Amino acid sequence: MMLFIGNLPQSATTARLADALRLGHEDAHRLRIIRKPGRDGGMQRYAVLQVRTPAAANRLLGRSNKLRLNGQPLELREFCKRIANNERRALNWRSKPWPHAERRRSERRQAVGEEMAA
Repeated sequence: MMLFIGNLPQSATTARLADALRLGHEDAHRLRIIRKPGRDGGMQRYAVLQVRTPAAANRLLGRSNKLRLNGQPLELREFCKRIANNERRALNWRSKPWPHAERRRSERRQAVGEEMAA
């Protein structure tokens, strides 16, 4: 099971985070801090922890409201991997007719073209 650890301060390191989570030496090697550029120009920081057993994950989740790093509360939850494309979409989705009523009453692009021609 993987856990997401969010709301990390800028000064967060894996060693400090492992101490805050009270991880053993072996579990600290399963902890990764990820830094990604944010939409606002800053950096997004979060950590991912691969927990060996579901019981250990539940223990960490049980004390999640008490976890702090440099006085800042940490957000702890199960990690959900985001996938770029929709896996539930059928492979032949483009060839299937749309079963619902059309929301667009007229083609907008065609209306613009007619106004320009007039």
